[in-house]
Amino acid sequence: MTGLRTAPVSSTGGTQQGGFALIAAVFSVVIIAAMVAGGYFIAAQQLRAASAGPRASSALYAAEAGLSAALAGWDPVSADSAEPGATIGLAVDLLVSGDEYEVRLTRLDTGLDRRAAYYLASSIGRAHGPRGGRRQIALFLRVGKFAGLCCKAALSAMGPVRVAAGAVVQGSDALAEGWQSGAPGCQGLRPGAEAGILGEDLERLVVAAGAVVEGEPAVAEIGRIGSNPLSDFDTWYSELEQRAGVRYTGGLRLPDIAPSIGTGRTCDESAPGNWGAPADPGHPCFDYLPIIHVGGDLTVRSPGRGQGILLVDGDLELGGGFEFYGIVAVRGRLVSGAGEGRVKGGLLVQNSRRDTVSVTAGTELKHNRCAVQRALQSPKLHLPQPLADFAWFEILE
Repeated sequence: MTGLRTAPVSSTGGTQQGGFALIAAVFSVVIIAAMVAGGYFIAAQQLRAASAGPRASSALYAAEAGLSAALAGWDPVSADSAEPGATIGLAVDLLVSGDEYEVRLTRLDTGLDRRAAYYLASSIGRAHGPRGGRRQIALFLRVGKFAGLCCKAALSAMGPVRVAAGAVVQGSDALAEGWQSGAPGCQGLRPGAEAGILGEDLERLVVAAGAVVEGEPAVAEIGRIGSNPLSDFDTWYSELEQRAGVRYTGGLRLPDIAPSIGTGRTCDESAPGNWGAPADPGHPCFDYLPIIHVGGDLTVRSPGRGQGILLVDGDLELGGGFEFYGIVAVRGRLVSGAGEGRVKGGLLVQNSRRDTVSVTAGTELKHNRCAVQRALQSPKLHLPQPLADFAWFEILE
């Protein structure tokens, strides 16, 4: 009987096949794990990118809020006291959203420009959270200087000047009616005397018998007592005009000027004819110091009072016992008035046509340093203005 023969089985071949399968399985697991890890990484990055957008936007909004708050609460004293190149803190606050901002101010000018100071306001916004975003924005600012525009005399005028009998032009620093030496806005201010009339050509000055012209000196020629207050007239006049809060058209006759009280015994600054209450420190409108612009001739025949800065593009006629405390700037001329008109502070007349400037009987022009200083403290004068081109930009880090 013939037996059957079987082929020998190789133990090593089975081991090799099993080892290859194991390697393939491990490799597959590694590939799958890498794909999972890569997918997780991509998902995490997308999640971060998706959440980074709102956080970055929140940080930007916080930075914008900080810049707005700093400009709204602008402190002219701190800004002006900053040395050239110095950086000072303006504002730090936490918003209700949990975001925060920090605003700093760097002075860019040398301090030698008499007309303006320049600053860089930078605001850093930070979004809340462990991975909150951070954005920084900046704004170039210009702040006009007006302290030197007035007043070297009770009356500064270009062209011929005629002072009639019964008129008073007084350069001595008389205290305004109803004010004390410590009137708000004038604490520590020492009285002083200026010229009565500062004129372009004294040969064309006519002072009638019975007129009063006093000062130190009583009369002075422009350019002989230091800086000329009318040399930059057009420059600062235009800037003040842009900041005016009360505006009228030309050819205007105002019969009634008086302060107005609104609800809650606050000054109603929007009321027609409300130019403040200069003679009553206890009145709600005593601290209302408007900048008033008239786009032409102005005639005021009112027994009322006003204060602040009055800008008249044309000719000015004052009468009816009207009193103005502060600075009056006239592009045209001062003309004859009906009855008494008074300016306590400083009157500047550019007199572009070089007509005769007439100070008529009953008119009183009295230099008053306190009234001028209070007018120059108007908040409108100290608001920073962004530069016209490329003022706002973001600082990328």
